[in-house]
Formats: sequence, C-alpha cells, structure tokens
Amino acid sequence: MVAPSFQGEASLFNTQMWAGSVSAKVEGDGQLLLQQLNTLTGPIHLNGGRCRVEGICFQKDSNPHVELGEDCEEAVLLGCFSENTLFVQAASSPRLYARANGLQANAAVRSLETLKLNRPGGVYESPLRLKIKGRKGRRIRYTLDGTQPSKVSPLYKRPLALKEKGLWEVRFRAEDKQGNLDLATGRELYELR
Repeated sequence: MVAPSFQGEASLFNTQMWAGSVSAKVEGDGQLLLQQLNTLTGPIHLNGGRCRVEGICFQKDSNPHVELGEDCEEAVLLGCFSENTLFVQAASSPRLYARANGLQANAAVRSLETLKLNRPGGVYESPLRLKIKGRKGRRIRYTLDGTQPSKVSPLYKRPLALKEKGLWEVRFRAEDKQGNLDLATGRELYELR
C-alpha cells in the first residue's frame, strides 16, 4: 500500500500477496516500481502518480487484474501474466503502456519507447564510445554511476566517452517535451580494461 501523500520514488521487489481483497493500492504523486509480485488476491489499484509493474503473476483469475484510477498519470505493465488474458480497467485515459502474453484494456495502449545503446554490456578495451539510440527528437537523460536518471541528470547530446578503466553502469531514460521522464529505464554494465 502506498499512501496519498506519497511524493518520491519507491521500489518493491519479490513480494508475495496471499490474503486480502486487493494485491496493491497505489496513490499519491510519486513514481513506483513493482517487480516480481506473485499474488493470490484481487487486482492492483493504481490511483495516482506513475507506476511501472514488471513480472506480476496473478494466480487468481479476476477481472480486472489492474485498475487505473482517474489520478493515474502513467502505467507501464510488462510481463504481467495471468492464466489467460491480462484485464486492465481504466477510469480515465492515462498513458498506458503494456506488454503481456494476452491483453484486454478499455484504454488505448501505447507502445513503449525503446532506447538502446550501440554496444551491449560486457568487457571492452578502454576507451569506449557509446551512442544511445531512440526515436528522433526525444531527449534522453543518463547517468554513468548506476543511479536512476532524473530531471537533473545530464542530457544526452553526443556519444558518451568512457575512458577510465573499471566498472561503468550506464542508465538512460527518455524525457518528453513537458520534462516528464519515462518509467522505462535502460541499463548496461561495462568493464573497461
């Protein structure tokens, strides 16, 4: 449960829900990441802010599995599995991005923007130049120390030059014209020798 006063960023990992009428209820204006949730209970209620849900397994066949409230700005549902179809019910028209084995929603489902680095993570000789590829015209925020990119992180303008030997964790997120960062975060780990 996340309270209406929630403003920041939070992550919940490897959670089991065995009792109750709902799996999770999220309110407030913050950003929340739910990963690897296994639930035998009712739906997830996303009533506010921006939420990313990855790897949720619904053991109970409920309809809907996910409810999006009027104050939900954005929801990203990835790899959410139910026995058959993932049912999503939206009270308004939030930005909804979803990828599941089966999906039925009463709101328009948008495709996730895919950002990629020109080289996969791995071991490389120093120096290494990295290009972040995405949709033309989109701004991209990045970090080189493994922290989550935020609105104050550097703006990607030219290829990244990794010169020093050691471990580098590169993370990157797309940003829209209003300055809202996508919930999807790209990540690669490099070792330079």
